[in-house]
Amino acid sequence: MRIGVLANMQHSMFSSGVANTSLAVGELFKALGHEVTLVTISDKSWWDDCEGAKADWAVVPVADATGFDLLVEIDRMMLPPDKRKKVANTAIWLVRHPFLIR
Repeated sequence: MRIGVLANMQHSMFSSGVANTSLAVGELFKALGHEVTLVTISDKSWWDDCEGAKADWAVVPVADATGFDLLVEIDRMMLPPDKRKKVANTAIWLVRHPFLIR
């Protein structure tokens, strides 16, 4: 299955948990035998401080992303419905925090 995982490639890989989540989700699907591409919503093609890992990943800008079987949207990274349908047949939204706030 071709899977796209949304990623916001800006600044440091360690500047937010969303970047780490994108890679962790991608690694999970790779381990399950799927073809994984990071779909970046920013203008950059990789994070500043982990260039060594770049060769292990296919990366495509969201404007060029199309034909995925599944798109994983993470937290605040959600596409508008029309763009989502262009990118993938099916999308899931991974929420890292509970909805219920005390």
